Amino acid sequence: MQMTKFLSWSNPPDLLKRFVNTRFSGTFCVDGTDIVVQSNDATVFEHFPPTETDLRLNLRTFRWKLVYDPEGPSEIVSPIVITYGSVSVANLGLACLFGIDSERGELVAFLGVRGGDVAFRETVLPLLLELTTKALRAPANSRFAPQLVPADNAHE
Repeated sequence: MQMTKFLSWSNPPDLLKRFVNTRFSGTFCVDGTDIVVQSNDATVFEHFPPTETDLRLNLRTFRWKLVYDPEGPSEIVSPIVITYGSVSVANLGLACLFGIDSERGELVAFLGVRGGDVAFRETVLPLLLELTTKALRAPANSRFAPQLVPADNAHE
């Protein structure tokens, strides 16, 4: 009988890229809000809009974490955006998936295209900016709050 070899869990593969070092960082401004960006790809910062205001004067901060996967697919397709409450998820095919939470002021993106690529500049970045701008302009009373139905009224 042949014994199968078990995987060593002392160093498991990070298939979801959860532990990627996003050592590059930068900040730019959108609608009076500082957008603080972290990425493992320095080329993403080449295309950010210029900042005209003093960043220290802005009281609001929105955080982006952009994770580039050099081993991932790079083909971008037309975006599909799904929004539920304060959370939006955008899918641009296997090469790009990101989520944005307007209540937490956070965006996380997994990218198969480099920041220097035309697809990033012409498709991904404009969508990131559009969704961030919508999140920043969302009225406070439209924030998602789950409604619980008391057990007494559940059958009405």
